[in-house]
Amino acid sequence: MRQQVPLFRFGLSRLAIGLVITLLPGFVAADVQDYILEFPAQQMISYKIEFEVLNPGRLAMEMNWTGNRVVSFKLEGPNGSVPTMRRSGTPPLRLHYDVDATLASAEGQWKLSIRGLPAHAVSSGVLTLYLPEGQETPEAVPAARQTPPPPPDEAWLRPARPSGALSPERERLVETTEEFRASVADRKARDRYDWQTSMLRYLAEQRDNNATPPDRKTRLMLERSAEAVRRVEKLSLSTDPFVVNPPKDRGLRRAWLALRERRVAPLELELDSMLHSIHKGQVPELYQEPWYARFVSCLMACEQYFEERGRLGARGASNRHVVDEQWERILLAADALDSLAVVVETEQPED
Repeated sequence: MRQQVPLFRFGLSRLAIGLVITLLPGFVAADVQDYILEFPAQQMISYKIEFEVLNPGRLAMEMNWTGNRVVSFKLEGPNGSVPTMRRSGTPPLRLHYDVDATLASAEGQWKLSIRGLPAHAVSSGVLTLYLPEGQETPEAVPAARQTPPPPPDEAWLRPARPSGALSPERERLVETTEEFRASVADRKARDRYDWQTSMLRYLAEQRDNNATPPDRKTRLMLERSAEAVRRVEKLSLSTDPFVVNPPKDRGLRRAWLALRERRVAPLELELDSMLHSIHKGQVPELYQEPWYARFVSCLMACEQYFEERGRLGARGASNRHVVDEQWERILLAADALDSLAVVVETEQPED
C-alpha cells in the first residue's frame, strides 16, 4: 500500500525552514511512503526524516521537485552503523542502500536529511521512501507543532581557520578550502554550471573529518585534476611562439599549426580521458559526485577558450563567458583538491 503525507511547514525564519518528522508507532500497512515537501523562495530548506528498518532488503529513496534548485540527501544508519551516504544535485535525486540482517536487527533510527540552498522561486517536491519489502511503514507524525528554532548554518558554509595541532598538510587543506569557500560565498559569484557549492560541501566534510576519506582511485584522480588545471593555466599564460601569435604567411601558418598541435593535443586528450573515466564509472566515488563531471566540463571549456585565443585572438575564441564566471574558482578548487590528495596520501599511506 502506498500513502502520501505532507511534511507540514510551520513558521519560517528568514534563514531556513526546519522540520523533523519522526516515524512513531502507529503502523499503516505500506512498503512505500510519499512525502510532500515545500521549498519557499529565498530561504534554505532543511528537512529530516527518522525511521526504522526492520527487514533486510533494499532501502531506497527518490525525490523529484520543480525548478533547478540544488538539493542534497544525507542518509545515516542507526548509531553510525553504516558510512554516511550523500547525494547532491538537481532532480531527480536517488539513493539506495542494501540492508543486511545484522543492520535490520540493529537498534536505533535511520535518518534522512534533506538540505537545499536558497533559490529565487517557490517550488515543491515529492520524496518517495521505499522500505524493504514486507515491512509496514509507520505513519509520519510531526515531532512538534511549534515553530522549530532555525538550524545552525551548515559547517561547510561557515568560515574555518587552522586551529589546534594540525599537520602542515591538513593546515594547508583548511586554508585552501577556506579560500575556495570565500570565493563561492561571494554574492557576485555565479554557479551557473552547478558544481561549486557541491564541491565545497565535499571539501569541507573531508576537511572536518566528517566523511569517509577518499580511496586510492579517488586520490589519484584528484591529483590528476589539479595537475590538469595547472596545465590549462600554463596554456593561458603561455608566450611560446608555437602556441600564440600565428604567422600571417599561409605556408608558415600550416607548419605552425602542425607544431602547435603537438603541444596542445596531449592536454586535450588528458581532459577527455578524465571525463571518460568518470562517465564509465572507473572512479566510483567521484562517479557518485555530480559536481566532478561538471567541474571537468567547465575546465574543458576554459581550455578551449585559451587554445582558440592563442590561435584566433580573444574576439574569435569561444567560451569567454565560462572563463569570466568560472576560471578564478577553478584555480582555487584545484589548490583545495591537491591539498586533499596530499592529506590522504600522508595520513593513509598505501601498504
